[in-house]
Amino acid sequence: MSFYSRYLKDEVCVGTIDGVEEAKTPNTYNRKPHWRREDILKFYEGLTLYGANFALLELFFNGTRTHKQLLARFKLEQKMRPELVSKAMLPQVVHLDKVVDKN
Repeated sequence: MSFYSRYLKDEVCVGTIDGVEEAKTPNTYNRKPHWRREDILKFYEGLTLYGANFALLELFFNGTRTHKQLLARFKLEQKMRPELVSKAMLPQVVHLDKVVDKN
């Protein structure tokens, strides 16, 4: 593709472009992976186990999700599915007599 100056009387080529590169902005390097369905289910499993302790949730995700990402996901889930978040954070009652009888 060639570019011509409209200010000169004769059409004079002022430059050409061989290839087009994607613009690189600071956010290009900071893109985080999207939350897949499996990640969201794992998030709810972590909420059931650890509650809103994001340090433990971060360890539960093996360092693939940061504290900031987990907090943002928690806030989003509270807005989208408040009942599910509440149920996931309820203390789980384990009846030991039933567990002992199974063994």
